[in-house]
Amino acid sequence: MHYCQDRASIQWFNLWAVDWVNSMPKILFLEDDKRFAGCVIERLSGEHHQIEHVDSAQDGAYRAEHFNYDLLVLDCDLPDESAPKLFKRIRNSGNKTPILMLSGSLSTSSMVADGDCCADDIVETPCQPEELSIRIRAILRREHRFENIIQSGDIRIDVMAKTMLIGKQEVNLTADEFSLFEFMVNHPEIRFTAKTLIDKVFDHDSGIFERDLTVHFCNIRTKFSELGRVFPISFNDGEYVFSIHP
Repeated sequence: MHYCQDRASIQWFNLWAVDWVNSMPKILFLEDDKRFAGCVIERLSGEHHQIEHVDSAQDGAYRAEHFNYDLLVLDCDLPDESAPKLFKRIRNSGNKTPILMLSGSLSTSSMVADGDCCADDIVETPCQPEELSIRIRAILRREHRFENIIQSGDIRIDVMAKTMLIGKQEVNLTADEFSLFEFMVNHPEIRFTAKTLIDKVFDHDSGIFERDLTVHFCNIRTKFSELGRVFPISFNDGEYVFSIHP
């Protein structure tokens, strides 16, 4: 009797474990720097991500073509193939998986904006595993909504409830302010012009103009100031950017 109960318990646990693992985001990580790769794998595994690591473009392209992933993280400086060539090879195979690129040489703006090699995000290296983790979570939220809660430092956004906390203090945002700020938090360290933000955040018939965007950001900044907090969004050279460490 006890044997049957123990066996049933083991079977139940095994099924639960399989479901739990299958619910974890699966990431293919292409990186030839073993030391950096080890630090990143340790960090992401601790955050309940499934990580498959390869150190060559050939192995990475094969796995991307034959297996399903939630995200591809590609080093731009792999020795056996250039990043643009590898990117195009993956996309030409019909693979639409989001791609985050790591690069110490290519500029963020040119890489993300390039129509022939349009990565979902790019992180300039060297970088800390913590920063890479934040950018990965942002892409996964945008693509799959693994989380209804967005956390950046002490900023906590509840996507479903449309509420935001800074520490334990609630920030009352209008619907447009919330949509705008949520978008910026979901795209950390990426620069956007006012026109791009209007196109991506608001409906075409919303009647939002660049001057309205300026007012929204000023209002949100004021609400941060009233709580004695540093506003994490800056405006330079005609572009807005949300900084992880303002």
